[in-house]
Amino acid sequence: MENKTLINAELLEEQIASELKSISKIKGEDNWNSVRNSELFVKKVAKTITGDRISMWPQTLEHAKGLQYSRGAYKDNNKVSEDMMPQFKEGMKLTSLDQVRIHELDVVVDGYNRIVNDLIKSGTLTEDALLVPKTMCEIGFRWPRLIHEYTENKEYSNGFGYDISKINSDFGKLMGYDTRFHDLNDENMPIDLTNTDVVLMYHVLEHLYNPFQAIMKLKQSVKKNTLLHIEIPIERDNPQVRYGHLFGFHENDLNKYFTAAGFKIISETKKRSVGGLYTERIVAISI
Repeated sequence: MENKTLINAELLEEQIASELKSISKIKGEDNWNSVRNSELFVKKVAKTITGDRISMWPQTLEHAKGLQYSRGAYKDNNKVSEDMMPQFKEGMKLTSLDQVRIHELDVVVDGYNRIVNDLIKSGTLTEDALLVPKTMCEIGFRWPRLIHEYTENKEYSNGFGYDISKINSDFGKLMGYDTRFHDLNDENMPIDLTNTDVVLMYHVLEHLYNPFQAIMKLKQSVKKNTLLHIEIPIERDNPQVRYGHLFGFHENDLNKYFTAAGFKIISETKKRSVGGLYTERIVAISI
């Protein structure tokens, strides 16, 4: 077992070094212009259930991945995994927003279960309707700090994550976490959420050129009573490509898209930050 672990670590080290080299080439001397330049994208009008929405389509899936690399864990002069350790240590610190989101989800689960308990007492529901989340997945984790928080401090029995950046998933594995590669833009790539009780996805859907396709994919992948905690920025007809954003959400789109996909919305939060960023966050349950 020790030899197998050592070999896996060595392979991961080699993969990470190779990935860092590839990302450095993508960044190039033009500071990511080869993937961020807005002229490289095709501006389309998506016909959605909430009206016309602006969507910026990259040339290829590889172009989309390169764009996300430009917003990821890579820093100049990172050549091997050891170079990433300072970023990892900093990235593993819980932020105040992490704590707000964690608390919000706890409050929603508690409130939901209070209502269910009343219905159980009246004979309308049975105890299997109660939410007792023990497994979680974060899609778009970058650093696995929430996976760590939920499994170590909130005592979830299992936690794992998916990320479009291969280097994020490989480095997470190297650090001992169950982190996996997945591209939600690729409709043919399977995702395993079969036994997951909670799916966290913060500022991910705006990075997709067809987010409704991804929402339907999530619905087909999760079991009944899975909770999804989702957050997006509202940028309307001006998705910020320089930040890797490809779809412009309008107010209330998130609620309506998840409802149309077959989820029930049990909580909604709308907030404008000090810097002017307007975000919407929902808790949805698979029914």
